[in-house]
Amino acid sequence: NCEVNAAFKQALEEWSTVYQHLCFYEYYYKCAALDLPFPIIHSMRQDIPWLRDFGLFGIYTQYKANYWTIGLNYYVASKLLWNADLDVDALLEDYYRKMYGAAAEPMRDYHEDYEQAAIDSGVHLAAQYADLPKLFTPELTAAQSERLVRAAKLADTDEVAERIEQQRIVLGYVTAAMDYMAEVMKVAEGLSSARWL
Repeated sequence: NCEVNAAFKQALEEWSTVYQHLCFYEYYYKCAALDLPFPIIHSMRQDIPWLRDFGLFGIYTQYKANYWTIGLNYYVASKLLWNADLDVDALLEDYYRKMYGAAAEPMRDYHEDYEQAAIDSGVHLAAQYADLPKLFTPELTAAQSERLVRAAKLADTDEVAERIEQQRIVLGYVTAAMDYMAEVMKVAEGLSSARWL
């Protein structure tokens, strides 16, 4: 029921009549989205098995050394590309437990709230900049901050504490980027005389 996906499906079907070994470039990270978190696991868990069943030969993706922001996407994609029938919920639970130890519960909520915010926003994540604040709302960033505080209190090793700290840095960037976007929108709407150099 998504216009963009319907057009993509039609193009894929038409290309498959021309060439039998299709491969395409996918975005599990999107630099054009300001290097913000790119919560698309809810899509990958459906898309990768569907593409396998369609007969797609392979997928390659944009990558950057931005593990703390996008690492979970890379992890899930790599696992599903090896076995598209994996139980993604079980895979994620294993990841949270091994990555965050005693802080697994609030960190699961942290990562999965980005996913839910993406779903609830209705924004396609190949988004225009002006759409990003619909996903990364002040309510979301405030809730994420509380989760990280709770997780930090539960950290049972220095390694886990450092991983939570990396997510705090990511959230700080999300908050700063949204503050910047709010000011840019004010300028664009003529509500501010600020100059941007």
